[in-house]
Amino acid sequence: MNFTRKLLLTTGLLACLGGVLLIQNNNALRARSPKQKPVEVAKRARGSQYEATLTHKQSLFAYTLVKNANAYEDWIYLTASTRPFVEVQEQLAILKKKFAAAKKPLIAAQQSLEQQLKGRPTQEQRALLQNDLADVHFALGEALQGAETQERKLLVARRLSVTHYQKAYAIDKLHRSYNAGQDLVGMGWAYYGQSDHLRDVKCWWQAVPLFHRVGAKEREAFTLHCIAFVCLQMEHYKEAIDAGHSSLQIYKSLKKQHEVAAELHDLGGCYANLAYSEEALKNYRAALLIYHDINTPMARGGAARIRISVSGVHMQEGNYKEALNSLNMAVSLYQEVKNGAKENIEAMTPKFGAVYMEMGKYQTAQRYFERALARIRRQGDRPWEARVLCDVGYNKLKQHLDEKALTVFKRCLPMMEKAGMREDAVYALTGMTTAYANLNQPRHAIAYGKQAINILQSIRQENQKLNPKLQRAFLTEHRGLYERVAALLIKQKRYDEAEQVLRFLRQEDVFVFAQPGSELAKKLAGSFEPLPFSETEKAYFDTEGAKQAIIGQGCPESHSWQLALAQQEQVGHGRAALISTFNTEDTFYLLLTTAKERRAFSYPIKKGDFDALSKRLYDELSNPAMNPIPDAQQMYRIVFAGGQLEQALNQAGITTALWFASGTLRFIPIDALHDGHQYLVQKPRANVVITLTSPILFSATTHGPALAASVSQQHTVAADIYGGESIILKPLRGALSEVRSIVNDTAEGGTGPFPGKILADGQFTISNLKQDIARGVSIIHFATHFVNDPLNGQEPFFLLGDGTRLPLSQWERTLHLRGVGLLTLSACKTGVGTLDASGGDVSSIGEVSQYLGAQSVIATLWPVADKPTPYLMRDFYTRFYHAPQLGKVQALRVAQRDLMNSEGTTQPTQSAKDKGGIVQEGEQIEAPRTPSSNHPYAHPYYWAPFSFIGNWT
Repeated sequence: MNFTRKLLLTTGLLACLGGVLLIQNNNALRARSPKQKPVEVAKRARGSQYEATLTHKQSLFAYTLVKNANAYEDWIYLTASTRPFVEVQEQLAILKKKFAAAKKPLIAAQQSLEQQLKGRPTQEQRALLQNDLADVHFALGEALQGAETQERKLLVARRLSVTHYQKAYAIDKLHRSYNAGQDLVGMGWAYYGQSDHLRDVKCWWQAVPLFHRVGAKEREAFTLHCIAFVCLQMEHYKEAIDAGHSSLQIYKSLKKQHEVAAELHDLGGCYANLAYSEEALKNYRAALLIYHDINTPMARGGAARIRISVSGVHMQEGNYKEALNSLNMAVSLYQEVKNGAKENIEAMTPKFGAVYMEMGKYQTAQRYFERALARIRRQGDRPWEARVLCDVGYNKLKQHLDEKALTVFKRCLPMMEKAGMREDAVYALTGMTTAYANLNQPRHAIAYGKQAINILQSIRQENQKLNPKLQRAFLTEHRGLYERVAALLIKQKRYDEAEQVLRFLRQEDVFVFAQPGSELAKKLAGSFEPLPFSETEKAYFDTEGAKQAIIGQGCPESHSWQLALAQQEQVGHGRAALISTFNTEDTFYLLLTTAKERRAFSYPIKKGDFDALSKRLYDELSNPAMNPIPDAQQMYRIVFAGGQLEQALNQAGITTALWFASGTLRFIPIDALHDGHQYLVQKPRANVVITLTSPILFSATTHGPALAASVSQQHTVAADIYGGESIILKPLRGALSEVRSIVNDTAEGGTGPFPGKILADGQFTISNLKQDIARGVSIIHFATHFVNDPLNGQEPFFLLGDGTRLPLSQWERTLHLRGVGLLTLSACKTGVGTLDASGGDVSSIGEVSQYLGAQSVIATLWPVADKPTPYLMRDFYTRFYHAPQLGKVQALRVAQRDLMNSEGTTQPTQSAKDKGGIVQEGEQIEAPRTPSSNHPYAHPYYWAPFSFIGNWT
């Protein structure tokens, strides 16, 4: 998401803060209405007997004034969407003067109460005096927050206000839960004014159960709303979404339609910032329907703000025409409101500028930005000025005015850093990276790009508990920056650092597959250590940026890989090489690492074209009715850099290529590529998928007993388990014969080479798995269904023989894989959930399994064929058992070649249904025979879906 999109997506939360944030309940507003008498207001607001203790009428009046002014301020913010911004500011300025006038009498009241408490009041009188003192402290906290205007004095006043809130809370927390909650809310806003967001959120979380205890639902909802708002500012999206949903449910139960709509708007903003457009639009549309039903001036103003936010989502999707239409609809809504229409429409100028910039109308965009900056500077809104300035920088960048763009970025970046605007700083730094790269200053470009990546890594670390689909959407939006910086590093031959940047992208694999927040996900995620900087790079940054720059050199992981490769060669496992791949917008890159050197290669191809080729090739490989060879040859030319990588591997004597592929290449088995003469599986060099955990598992294994489990019967997965709908998992007719061909278990009809046990259907349960694995096994083989759809928020699971599930969260407790040399997951698409652009779920199952101790894993990339798979597996296991020195991956490749070359007259069947040329799991169909071939299993569909991950020895 570029900066202009970010600018639009944050409008609903920051451009009209009060209209969305400070929603107070109507009962509380009526209770503190200025029309009521001061003493009545005081009684209802805090529940104390002021006549008995507050003898100074001036002090009582001052207290009431602050409370009424506070209520009036709430009303100002609540109706801000229907009135001009200037008018709102003027009214708030009047309130500040009232706060200042009230401060002195309140101090006198505090002194009076403290003096009375020094006497000898009765227990009942002491309670009243203490309650009144708490109320006065609360009022002083309110007054101090609004009394000062100069920045330094304001900071001091807010610190003093915290002290008063704390004193009020110390009294109220003993007997008055509601008042204690109010004290904490005020304290939170005082901390917010000091930009101490960790403390403000902590105060509000403490207040929530207090309001809940006394049934103050609206205050509870409002406090949760405050938490959501600030957490969104801090990019703590999980906490923001959780608090927002809790607030929404309360407002819905109270039938507070305005508040429900505003909360939906804020939640839409969370999802929009995470680049999850579908969920953002869903929330925006729900809010629009509510505003449409209310149909008041305030509701039309709220609808206008949502239309502005919707335009940001359209920008995110590249639909600039719709973005402009949404902005024009917002203008029409503001014109219907009439009061303040001109000022509110004028506030939209940077949004129009952003859209026109993306449409290539740079001069028009610049005029809008200049108008916006003039207005914003008059108002003194520095954060918003920084955002618009950054957009000006991008406007110049798009016109190839790189020097001028840099000048603007250098102006706005310190403003963003000072205000703690981390994601905004990322966009400014990304612009600087692009500008310096265009100016052929790669050192500067790399330095600023690394700083942007470090900020993104800190945000990702704080949001590990987010739903995987949201984590993926966020990283996908920023993936281009990681890849661009990696490409710049490769061009400078800084290969270690490039490898570290790519490692950050690989962490996504774990988040895609593991349950968010689980211990497994935390351990697998690895560290989020920042990229180090050289002294020269650190000198590029201003004071704030230099503070964040950590000096260091190299990438420990890169050196550990080279050491692991050298050790494998020394123990006689041949020469292996690590190959990392990634795509930028116009180039495919490969980084080759051997025990002695690093080299890089590239091939010019647009990312969209590469992804389209991958998708087409996947369809051809997974459907025996289609011919994959032309596209397999084209993919070979790209992946092997026009033959350069092939030449380098041959010169280095590489016998095993270890692939750290990225993006859509991960859906394609490397052995199914075609060099113009043969598939790569027919060549002697092996190809293996590698995970972050693989190097620590590069050790030889000894044969031991095997455990094979299968499901051959049909089962139905209940609706509450999978996506809200029941699904039928059809019988796997070849599963039982498959496991029998692996394990020599005469009781179950097994005739395979490995001694061990077979768990068929009803015997395939969690308790039996635990019991048999505990006895010690070297091979585990599952022939069953696997459901993997992490993007729908469902936990991946294997189907057990009794119809229950083995979900990922139970793997660590059930599958004790330490010492297991091979885990084979011979099910339907165990390595693939959805064909998205990142390909993270392909290697993630291997990542999880290897972390749990399995030295190597075989997973599948598409639904396997029932009939030939048992033959393939029997051949593979027999070869591995009788010739372990051959190695697991080579035994599998020989079995694959044998299946390719096998002759026969019986046509194979596939457990699939052909829909539009893509093989889907389902009913049996006949696979057509190629007229000129007597090899019914020659098509890659039959032998290529098995992806070998990890230790190949």
